[in-house]
Amino acid sequence: MKSLKSQAATGTGKTLGIAMYFSMLADMPTELDIESILNGSPAKPTHPGGLIVTRLISEANALAEKINELAGCTTARAYHSENRLSEEEVFASPVPGCFLLGLDYLLG
Repeated sequence: MKSLKSQAATGTGKTLGIAMYFSMLADMPTELDIESILNGSPAKPTHPGGLIVTRLISEANALAEKINELAGCTTARAYHSENRLSEEEVFASPVPGCFLLGLDYLLG
């Protein structure tokens, strides 16, 4: 069976595209609108959370900066061995806190 996996060419805008997508998520609420649910109204969609994995710390930092620049607010944070987040920051993030705490354990 032939693999359909292919690598997109350099310079096609992959990084900018992902930064733009994640910056647009910043407008979504991170918590459920309980009042609308109790009133029988359709719930507003909530931020799905997101995680981008890069090979290099410098790439993670640059991507977080680009997402925040496009969003006009601090919505992305680089999380790596040189930039640990506090528990409060972890659980304030739309990315599941248990995943980040597990990652923190693996980072040592």
